[in-house]
Amino acid sequence: MGKQIVLYKKRDFYRFKEEKESEGTSIVSLTRFIYNIDKIECYLPIDAIDISSLSGFPDKQSIAENVLDRFDDDNSFVCEEEKWSSMSYDLRYVFTEPVESFSEYLDYEEDDEKPNIPSGNNRTLTFYSNNEYSSLEALLHKKNFTIESISKYISQNELIELLEADSMIIDISCLTGYSSIQSVAEKVIYEFPNQVVYICDESRKAKLQYELRFLFNKFQGIHESHLIDSSDVLLSNEKLVEAKKHKLITDLPHDELKSFFTAFRERLYGHPKFKDDFEDLVNTFRVFNKIREHKILSLFLMGDSGVGKTEVARAIFNCLGGTKRLAKINFGNYSNEFSLSSLIGSARGYIGSDDGEIFMKVRDTDIGILLIDEFEKSNAALFNYFLDVLESGKMTNSLGEEMDLNGFIIIFTSNISKEDFPKRISPELRSRFDYKGMFTVLESQDKQKYLEFRAKSIIRKIALGKTEELESNLLDFFHKRIDVNKYHNMRDLNKDIKKIFVEFLSKSDLEK
Repeated sequence: MGKQIVLYKKRDFYRFKEEKESEGTSIVSLTRFIYNIDKIECYLPIDAIDISSLSGFPDKQSIAENVLDRFDDDNSFVCEEEKWSSMSYDLRYVFTEPVESFSEYLDYEEDDEKPNIPSGNNRTLTFYSNNEYSSLEALLHKKNFTIESISKYISQNELIELLEADSMIIDISCLTGYSSIQSVAEKVIYEFPNQVVYICDESRKAKLQYELRFLFNKFQGIHESHLIDSSDVLLSNEKLVEAKKHKLITDLPHDELKSFFTAFRERLYGHPKFKDDFEDLVNTFRVFNKIREHKILSLFLMGDSGVGKTEVARAIFNCLGGTKRLAKINFGNYSNEFSLSSLIGSARGYIGSDDGEIFMKVRDTDIGILLIDEFEKSNAALFNYFLDVLESGKMTNSLGEEMDLNGFIIIFTSNISKEDFPKRISPELRSRFDYKGMFTVLESQDKQKYLEFRAKSIIRKIALGKTEELESNLLDFFHKRIDVNKYHNMRDLNKDIKKIFVEFLSKSDLEK
């Protein structure tokens, strides 16, 4: 005989919990035993162990076999259905009995989809409005409270022993930046003394309330809490994040749009089908953007490095007359657990800037286009963030402030194959992309055109107007030294163009 697991759907947890409590059974998260195995000896067998938090650990199998095997087979184990599906294989040697489902026997009315407020824990989470935070912070400091972000204790668990619990307020807003919220939060908060007070930005409530169901039994607003008195007044410090006026493709008059498409076709080498598709996409986008049904035009471009994916964004930027920098984010730098904070800004309590790279880049550009390069290298938290951006048409920073991207074009590029696309990108996010296309190596004639364009471009920048003879000489030199058919990556071709141009300079005395 082995252990058995009972599954519940996320929407059914509080009903499931209520039914268990009516039977005299409490549901306890496994996390508290993972970090303190000795507690298993004190465990009451009438309680049920919820193993959902295991999904947040990379080494699920070894943890499960080490911890769960210490429980008797008669003990009760439960898990959220969606999280079980991601780790059932890793736990195949622990749970050998047939899986049961609590949810499949339930009938639902429309109003039953929303969970009830949880009950049965011993902590309260208080939510504040980001508009009132500065006033709240000043008021609490006057009352000798210290506010700190939970982030420092996540990275340095040993600091928990040093905090002054009676005057400490922990802001947990930054937890939304973690892909495994439940396991990260439970690992730390179980270690805090009972006197610690917890607060959070109210814009994070929907995302955190369910994940923290084993930690908090009450969720309340700041005006309902003991932290402020009836005589205390919180002043609003509302701050709107204004995106500077960008030139948008939706704002172009018909004649300018026609000129844009002509210039774009000349600027982007190869990919004729994409050019046709892009023109159709833009025309459709402009119509439905005006009636507020389509806020952002999103393109997901796949293919090998150096085949022109990022050049699409540069071509759009230049053909719209961009004079500043193209807003570009390389997601190769955003693969770790803290990537969302780096992208949209640090949460309250962090040391450093409140602004993130993506907000700074969009503010500093003059054209309504955003390039997200190497998108597949990011993580689930970032995927979910852009799911919201494409749905709402707005970016939200760590303080809950919004930047309107209505009328923008966002281009996501990736080196993944067409076969890997559905494996790496969730169905929900895939459905949000307006265009999904595979870029292939340029044809020989397109590479030749690019070579000629680069020759003319370089000469115009260096020869101060005396270009005709030099262009002809440089093209002859390039044709003798460069076989475009050898190149599959246009970046490699461009590197050799630069190298051979320097040789041309030394032979033609152009430097003098």
